Amino acid sequence: MSETTTTSTSTTTPSNPLNSSTSSVSSTSSTSSSNAKRFKYARKTNESERPQRSPKNKKPYNKRNDSDKLQSKPATTAPTTTTTVAKTTEENSGGEEDVCIICCDPIKVYSLGVCNHKDVCSMCTLRLRALYKENDCCICKTSLKSVIFTAIGDKDFEEFDLKSLTLDPKLNVYFDSEEYHMQVDKLWEYKCTVCDHPPLNSVQSLRKHLLSVHNLTFCDLCLTHRKVFLNEQELFPPRDLGKHNAEWDGGAGAEQKQKGHPICEFCKTNYYGMDH
Repeated sequence: MSETTTTSTSTTTPSNPLNSSTSSVSSTSSTSSSNAKRFKYARKTNESERPQRSPKNKKPYNKRNDSDKLQSKPATTAPTTTTTVAKTTEENSGGEEDVCIICCDPIKVYSLGVCNHKDVCSMCTLRLRALYKENDCCICKTSLKSVIFTAIGDKDFEEFDLKSLTLDPKLNVYFDSEEYHMQVDKLWEYKCTVCDHPPLNSVQSLRKHLLSVHNLTFCDLCLTHRKVFLNEQELFPPRDLGKHNAEWDGGAGAEQKQKGHPICEFCKTNYYGMDH
């Protein structure tokens, strides 16, 4: 009886240490996985309790704030600057100036006809009447037998007493200022623009003076056909006239893009321009 007991005891297999370690590892991993699940669940629970913003509203919210800041600056500064400039202009000039529709310069002396349009300055009217022989109003095309040159911009033609004004019979222009009338008369003087020589009695005398004293001359084609006053004509050394005839672009047509005074195919002489 005793031997049997001993044999059974001796044949009992001891516990494997590897199995014990494996079981401990598995128990540890199961414990950590359960802890991770509990942490994940707790994190989800906490996040679910927080007030969430939808992703669609998050970025536009910031952009909207930035754009509001950008838009608010011009809205407050630009009108203030514009108002300041407008006030300064009115304070300096006493109001907006009338601008000539031809030369785009501020009108200092108005040209006034029976139609009472005051959109063209006196100098442009002089060019039209004296150089281009055009006496019609630029706005309504009314034929203006006579016009008034005046610095008064708020007075109509009928309000002037023509008998009290100075009349230039060559231009049919009335002047309410004798000083301005004298300035206009000087446009027809044969005066040298290089020196202070007194006015001469003819264009030929002026040409002789320019050539002998200053070695300058006019271009005959420009002098005859260019619609400018005499003191606005260009002067050239005689040796540069050939270059002027070849390179001048004042009379070239826009479509042909040709420079200089063109040469006639038949007579082989220069003429003023493509519109001549």
